[in-house]
Amino acid sequence: MSIAIAAGAGARSLHTPSMRRRVIAGTTIGNALEFFDFTVFTFLMLVIGPLFFPAASSYGQLLLTTATFGVGFLMRPVGGMLIGSYADRHGRRAAMTLTLWLMGLGCALIAAAPTHAQMGLLGPVMMVLARLIQGFAAGGEVGASTTLLVEHAPPSRRGFYSSWQFGSQSLGVALGAVVVGTLTAALTAEQMQAWGWRVPFVIGILTVPVGAYIRRNLEETLHVDEPDARRPRGGGHQPLRRIFAEHKTEVAKGILLMIGGMVCAQIIGFYMPSYAHRELGLPATSTLSASVVVGAVGFLFAQLVVMLADRLGRKRVVFWSRVPATAVLL
Repeated sequence: MSIAIAAGAGARSLHTPSMRRRVIAGTTIGNALEFFDFTVFTFLMLVIGPLFFPAASSYGQLLLTTATFGVGFLMRPVGGMLIGSYADRHGRRAAMTLTLWLMGLGCALIAAAPTHAQMGLLGPVMMVLARLIQGFAAGGEVGASTTLLVEHAPPSRRGFYSSWQFGSQSLGVALGAVVVGTLTAALTAEQMQAWGWRVPFVIGILTVPVGAYIRRNLEETLHVDEPDARRPRGGGHQPLRRIFAEHKTEVAKGILLMIGGMVCAQIIGFYMPSYAHRELGLPATSTLSASVVVGAVGFLFAQLVVMLADRLGRKRVVFWSRVPATAVLL
């Protein structure tokens, strides 16, 4: 996705403090709601597994449920490229609204999925389809929302503005843990298996109109009515081909950096709660409370660390941030 700053009167409107605050707030809230939809599945895997994969052993159920969650990541690069191209032609706000509705569609499929006892393989198939749709949406959301934030940012604070994208992902994780933790504490195990596990996905559906309303009022940075707006600046008619032809080294480095960060985040944020509950015998409410703390810390440190990057440079902060992450995993 190309990053272009609007010129003239449109550009001046982007630099008002009130507009910047609205963009940060609107993007953060919408992105947090969207990643609540994407990640809440992980906190329910121990409930969903026996319902949709009853023939497998307990470990097999967890493995199959984890794989169902994981297929969403296969679609994230595809969503990033295709929705990124859409955002360059139709605007960042339009792309972000599209990803929101796609995420809601995924939630609807999961909420409506029949269990294996009710309709056999139809339920697992719906689950996988839903996760593919949500992964596609999440990939597009990250690129479009980050681009919108950066295009509104002063040159010296682009890191800080873009940090709200990752910070809002952490808020979505914390919100998902709060919702599932509350349900776990309030309902019996039988109620959770019967209908309680569907509630977070219904909540996810209900948040879509809220997020769409918030995003409708955001200031667009790409003016599609301008002559060259539908063609990314410097990108020609095939920006993806040009990116991989001229910047393949940078793309490869970026992918490797993201893989390292994502592996760490997934292990700490999603695998450890299941491990602590299943293998260490800790109460589910305790492990979910820990996930709330992880989400809150991720949100705070996203801003603090990137403020250092704006002052000290990106490479130095990226390098040193990997040291504590590696130590935690070891």
